[in-house]
Amino acid sequence: MRKELGLPLDKKLILSVSSDQPRKNIPMVKSVMDNLDSSFKLVRVGIPVGDSITFNDVDTVKINKIYNASDMLFLPTLEEGFGYPVVEAFKTGLPVLTSNIDVIKEVSNGAALLVNPEELKENVEGIYGIMDNHEYYVKKGYERAKYYASSTIKEKLISYYNGIL
Repeated sequence: MRKELGLPLDKKLILSVSSDQPRKNIPMVKSVMDNLDSSFKLVRVGIPVGDSITFNDVDTVKINKIYNASDMLFLPTLEEGFGYPVVEAFKTGLPVLTSNIDVIKEVSNGAALLVNPEELKENVEGIYGIMDNHEYYVKKGYERAKYYASSTIKEKLISYYNGIL
């Protein structure tokens, strides 16, 4: 997958998926990358950040490949409506480091490592924490992804509507 996408084989790839809206906290992504050792490389879907490898206008197939080629998702968001990249990461077995804000806490339900999105030290330590406990977060993410499976959602909707009837 990495070869197909032109990604380095000898780096730990940190994926960042977001728009450039201020609430997405792009300056934190740059600051964290500036504070990591050279074994890490940023992969961006969105605007470039520093010397990131950047993808734009990706379709469903390509974004799935990017998730699968990466080692972790980093989403230091300040505000979210839902946090869909977290669920996408869980579904592909990608560990997640993200913000300890209410909506993300609810979406991740203990399957992601949550940190203060405005504290550089916490975010840098979180990157290393994910890498040190990679398999744990992969397993937790897969478990949480089941909650968002279309079959699970369908069952909940049917149950809800049956309760109304």
